[in-house]
Amino acid sequence: MEEGTATTAVPQGLGASAVELLGRLIQANTVNPPGHEGRAQEVLLERLTAAGFECEVLEAEPDRPNLVARLRGAQDGPTLAFLGHVDTVRADPDEWTFDPWAGDVADGWVRGRGALDMKGQVAAEVAAAVALGESGWRPTQGELLLVITADEEVGGGLGAHWLCEQHPDKVRADFVVNEGGGDLIELGGRRAYTLSVGEKGIFRMKLLAHGQAGHASVPRIGDNALLKLARYIAALSEQPEPEATPVGEALLEALLGEPFTG
Repeated sequence: MEEGTATTAVPQGLGASAVELLGRLIQANTVNPPGHEGRAQEVLLERLTAAGFECEVLEAEPDRPNLVARLRGAQDGPTLAFLGHVDTVRADPDEWTFDPWAGDVADGWVRGRGALDMKGQVAAEVAAAVALGESGWRPTQGELLLVITADEEVGGGLGAHWLCEQHPDKVRADFVVNEGGGDLIELGGRRAYTLSVGEKGIFRMKLLAHGQAGHASVPRIGDNALLKLARYIAALSEQPEPEATPVGEALLEALLGEPFTG
């Protein structure tokens, strides 16, 4: 493959490679706490390094590593990052009908804790990245970045949060693809895989009201600050009407095969 070119052709055996890698990741018990993500990161580190990625292991605590893997282009340009994590929520074997860390294939499904959240996506992304690296492909401009973190399931204090605070230059990216936000839609014999391009955020404010103390026996001599806040609190129940966005309209047009008129 020529440097900087891209192809829509799926490399032969890529699916099998992703399945095999997912099985290995599941078999590495990374229930958080305590995490011990090192056992999974070692598998990824070995494969990405062999495929030509520049890899760094950064950890806030022993055996809680984060993996940063970079494939550089010939020229400066934007960085596309794929962000994932290899820790999982708890798994009690007594509550399972099979080994939570089996990592085997049964009836066409890869089984085990983390297969969905989110070792499956990590395995697919890393397998694809390894195939690109091994083929000799490199970005014409910019970088392809994989950031595989620890500690996501309990807040990311040793993972994404720590990386952004302690090593911002190593994980800075222009575009980031993360877990969630997408689903499969089947319509008219076609499959469409969606992406979430925005999220509702948190907006905190402090609202102060001033009044004057009174007395229950003579309420009119006071100026109740709580009553001044009442209309503002009641206004929180009012929601704006939903608005069509260019991204939403583009999705509907792609699914319907015709312009969206609202």
